[in-house]
Amino acid sequence: MGTQLALQRPIVTPWQASSGKPIAESDTSYRTYFSNGTAPASASWVEIPNSSGTFGQNLKLASGKQININSSGSSASLAVVNAAAGITVGNVTVGGGLKLANGTLIYRPKLFGGSVALANSTSETVLASYTFPANDAVVGACYRIEMWGQAGCTGTPTLTFRGRIGGVGGVGGVGGVGGVGGVGGTSLSPNTFTFASGVTSKRWRASLLVTCTLTGASGTWASSIVSQSGSSSTDCTVIADGTADAVRDTTVSSDLVVTGLWSATSASNSLTMESHIAERVA
Repeated sequence: MGTQLALQRPIVTPWQASSGKPIAESDTSYRTYFSNGTAPASASWVEIPNSSGTFGQNLKLASGKQININSSGSSASLAVVNAAAGITVGNVTVGGGLKLANGTLIYRPKLFGGSVALANSTSETVLASYTFPANDAVVGACYRIEMWGQAGCTGTPTLTFRGRIGGVGGVGGVGGVGGVGGVGGTSLSPNTFTFASGVTSKRWRASLLVTCTLTGASGTWASSIVSQSGSSSTDCTVIADGTADAVRDTTVSSDLVVTGLWSATSASNSLTMESHIAERVA
């Protein structure tokens, strides 16, 4: 039985809508349909994709199946190899890390969870964090935390920003507090400011980058931390430091954190982390 040409789809007589009956619409660049034989006949039409008409329905793929364009080697549900200079994609929901350049680069951000205050305390406090899963890191994987806010003080206390892999309360690797196996995660080189007496609402920003240089139980990491603080163009301090071979197991999940620590307790020694960016960038 050939395909019947119709001006519009609602052909609802029993003969015309018999099970398996195909039609094409002339007013939609020949969208094609077949009848699945259900009642009412007007609701029995199932659209068939073709290269002429614009497909007007959702495609449902079985588990493990994919849409593959240009013979992509990816196993993703939607796999595309684009030979052109660029491709535009809008409103895409990614369930995991966004893999770029044939899977060699990964971008995965964390949503900001709210501000953090540190005042009247000399306890090392986590200001921002990012968790990377077990075995997530490969050689060259890079993670970033950048945070900013304001601070005030009395006297001339110091304020230290420090990066740690493994959080503050976990067991450290080489370079952790107390050395091998020390408490507090693997400590990275810090930045320490000395504030002038009685400053208020002093703006600051701190950025931590860590890159995996070796994977495994004795995985190694290179870090860079840059902090700056100032209230005007003539009152600006920038401090940079880093660690070359911090050791942390990449086969277990770890929290990458940036902490704040005041050298003296005072209600006037206060800091607010107003916002941050935390992400895997490579």
